[in-house]
Amino acid sequence: MQHAVLLVTFFLLVLTGFALKYDHTFWAHWLETVGMSEGVRRVVHRTAAVGMILASVVHLFYLATRRGREQLGHMAPKLRDVHELRQNIAYHLGRSVVRPAFGRFRYIEKAEYWALIWGTLVMAATGLVLWFPDQLRGPSWFLRVAEAIHLYEAWLAFLAIVVWHLFFVLFRPGTFPVSFTVVTGRMEPEEL
Repeated sequence: MQHAVLLVTFFLLVLTGFALKYDHTFWAHWLETVGMSEGVRRVVHRTAAVGMILASVVHLFYLATRRGREQLGHMAPKLRDVHELRQNIAYHLGRSVVRPAFGRFRYIEKAEYWALIWGTLVMAATGLVLWFPDQLRGPSWFLRVAEAIHLYEAWLAFLAIVVWHLFFVLFRPGTFPVSFTVVTGRMEPEEL
């Protein structure tokens, strides 16, 4: 459920956020024609942002459970991850015939998870600055810096999802055309 909420809110944020920033593009004009005016896009963007923040709070409560603490322990970066990375690179460069034996989560999943945590914090903080600029009462340049960080983090998150995450979920050999784990939340022991 957490992944489903994250998926929906993320893509709503991307669609509406980029359409607000790049309102001169053909797809932003197409959104206008289907009834998603600038005002509607702002409301949808902020609603999706609140949804993502609430999903993050739910995730924090999940991490406080026994299973959540266990999973977080598996997600903690370890020295083993560096060794697995080196072994994986050597394997793919043909310098080793043995594939590395990964732990519960590979360094790739760990990097994605911690990037999601960092990105959500950055986007929420800068988004709130942009949403409530009058309450901030800070220096005038602060708003422009928050806007730049928000935009570049949005691009980084979007490209990471499209280029990296979707490859590993949809197009990686062994998972193509899709790993049903994304739908069911369950994984076959062989895949694990």
